[in-house]
Amino acid sequence: MNTFYYYFRPLAIVGKIFGSFPIENAFSLNPEKLVYKRLSFSFIYSFSVQYALLVLIGFFSGFEFQDNTLTLKVLKYVVFFMIGRSLISFTYSLFMQAKRMPRLIQLLDSFDEKKQYQLVQGNAWGAWKKVSVTIVLPMLFFLHFSVLYAWASRDLIKEIFPPSHSTKGFLLTAADYFGILTCWHILPSLYYIIFSTTISRGYRQINKTLISSRCFGDYYNIGAQVKFDSCMDQVIVDLRILHNMLSEATVQLSKCYGSFLAIEKIFICVAVVVNISCYIFEAHHFTHLITLTSLNVIVAIITVRVSEQLKRRGCKVARLFQGIPLSALSESSKNEIELWLLQLSVHPVHVNAAGYFILDKTQTFEVLSSIATYLIVAVQILEDQKSSDTNL
Repeated sequence: MNTFYYYFRPLAIVGKIFGSFPIENAFSLNPEKLVYKRLSFSFIYSFSVQYALLVLIGFFSGFEFQDNTLTLKVLKYVVFFMIGRSLISFTYSLFMQAKRMPRLIQLLDSFDEKKQYQLVQGNAWGAWKKVSVTIVLPMLFFLHFSVLYAWASRDLIKEIFPPSHSTKGFLLTAADYFGILTCWHILPSLYYIIFSTTISRGYRQINKTLISSRCFGDYYNIGAQVKFDSCMDQVIVDLRILHNMLSEATVQLSKCYGSFLAIEKIFICVAVVVNISCYIFEAHHFTHLITLTSLNVIVAIITVRVSEQLKRRGCKVARLFQGIPLSALSESSKNEIELWLLQLSVHPVHVNAAGYFILDKTQTFEVLSSIATYLIVAVQILEDQKSSDTNL
């Protein structure tokens, strides 16, 4: 049976080439060999690739922008904000996410290895669906969103280059290098979506196995005299262990991406507010700003959705145990279920954003509320500034 790293490895290799997977031994078939080392070749290569883009932008453009109008001033601030966001995302990924990623990958790979005899397995279509969800869709998502984001960012920065200023550089223009740099707005979220989707699918298989087991599904049939088979005791033990593995993977996911998700929430709010504010005062930039805003919003929605799905499926096992008559359980099964529910109550399944908030669908309303509030303030400030410039 092919395990998680077998499907994830192509993405790891592509990420290593582009500097987004600074982990040693990514080409190995054994995930246990994955290791994060500072000042290793992978670390230095990733660092060099990212900051070389910034050097090329500065060398060939000098960061000389037009700012003789209010709109151009706002666009200049948008460009500097995007550069800062990319560098912060990359730096955090290099020093924080990459350090914890090997452990997360190893947990998911071990889960796939152990689950083959305990969980309900799908058919050939289910196997292909796993490949498509783990490799094909993320690759298409990465390519489509990265190209669109790079294209819109490149055209955006061209708007504020002086007409007489040459942006030609080595192989590409300074605007093209800027577009490539901003792809880091997408990359960490892409990896998060892959990992959280994989964990959520594992919880779903555990729930499906419980439902298909004998005595599950007819809880409230009072007249039915049901009993667990003796073999079910071991099944519950195995399922609890598998569920614990996924719970540990969820904890590692939170440690890996929690702080990034908290910072990304701020970035999303600022990006949407600034882009929409700028568009309100200059319709000429409609295409670029709306494209960037739409991509930011889509990635945020997908991130929240997969996090909510992970939380819901991870906690569903508690509801599945409701209504099971005690007479149907052996003493061993009672102890296992009580321990399982105790673990869920002490360590609920969710993605914790570094203690600031739980990532679920409630964040959608908080983000929308924040955007609406700051958008009103930003529009008022720009209107006052525009009136001042007109009077002068």
